[in-house]
Amino acid sequence: MLEYFEAGTGLKLPMWLSYISRVVIATCLTAVNLSGLEVVGVASLVVLVLVLIPFVLLALAGVDEMEPSAWGQWASNASYARLLHNVLWNFNGFDATSTMTGEVVTPHKTIPRALLMSTCLVILTYLIPVLVVTALDPDWQSYDDGHYTEVATHSVGAVLTAVFSASATLSCAGMYMAELASDSYQLSGMAEMGLVPRVFRQRSSGGDTPFVAISASYFFIVLLLMLPFSQLLEIDNWLYSASLILELGALVRLRYKIPVPGRPPGVFNIPISTKGLVGMYLPTLLLAGFSIVWCHWFTHALCLTICVFGVLGRFGMVWFKARHPLL
Repeated sequence: MLEYFEAGTGLKLPMWLSYISRVVIATCLTAVNLSGLEVVGVASLVVLVLVLIPFVLLALAGVDEMEPSAWGQWASNASYARLLHNVLWNFNGFDATSTMTGEVVTPHKTIPRALLMSTCLVILTYLIPVLVVTALDPDWQSYDDGHYTEVATHSVGAVLTAVFSASATLSCAGMYMAELASDSYQLSGMAEMGLVPRVFRQRSSGGDTPFVAISASYFFIVLLLMLPFSQLLEIDNWLYSASLILELGALVRLRYKIPVPGRPPGVFNIPISTKGLVGMYLPTLLLAGFSIVWCHWFTHALCLTICVFGVLGRFGMVWFKARHPLL
């Protein structure tokens, strides 16, 4: 978020001031999550509209300068590992919907429709900006954080640059709130199932939000803010890919353990055989595997350490609950 601010204003904040600014922004956005899930949902919809408006304006203002032939250019020296991490990071998180299923009315009908609609919207939110900007500035090798604002400045002027900076900031804010909501509700759900300490399932009396889980997520976010974005992206993709492989493995296992014909009526089932299910998700598994392999050694070391502590913590929870069942 600060990168877009710096690109739009030309300012370069010192490292300590940049970290403090990130903490302040994270604190303000966390306060929105504490207000309730409905507030986060409405804010995300508003952000979606506001993010696309600048690109529509840019396309209308710069239609005479566009070079659609740039869309067919092939990058000979592209960093495909970095491309993979960016694409995966931009499109991950759909499985996080399951963490908030309990907050949805008729989830077996609502969630499949919501996933289909959100997939189309997410594709549009990335496809429209990429098509517009690359047609206006085919020199993709000069692209960096905040480059969209530079294209807006050259094509239209400083006024649209300010709009772009505000739009990019709102986009980052929306992603932060959505990610924090899914992570905190997942932690709260795990507490309700007894997988983590029960303190994480406590909810506020006002907004009915899992404030302990949100606070815990916020604490780790503040620690990770000290790392550069590229490192955070790799860490997030490594952990997400590992969890995705685990989730798909659990899906296949449940197909054999609880066959579809034996499930209660009205429960949503994926209308495909188990072998077809494996074939459908095979590209996803390969993508997740490649995204883990192509990470830096520091990312491997940190994420493996997190996983080890997680497994040890789980065994510690089982041992503690066996001796203190009421806690």
